[in-house]
Amino acid sequence: MYLLRSFLEAFVHEAAVRVSGRSEVQLPQGDILKPFAPWKDYLRNASLITRQEEELLQKLYGYLSAESVHALGTGPEQLRFSRVTVIE
Repeated sequence: MYLLRSFLEAFVHEAAVRVSGRSEVQLPQGDILKPFAPWKDYLRNASLITRQEEELLQKLYGYLSAESVHALGTGPEQLRFSRVTVIE
């Protein structure tokens, strides 16, 4: 699930950057940007996705977050995740 969430973050970011030349809405600026919300909001503000599509993306992102990163609450699960991350 973590990889799917990372893919969704990268996909939405890249989509926003690639279509930014077609819209008068400015891309999000700043040193510290959240990996998903500003780019999703940009696509909506630029009328590139509908309100329903925005809601779908947000719900999918929330689900992937809850089932991957946020689900790592127990000690054994955190240890397994840390071991896999170090090996990769």
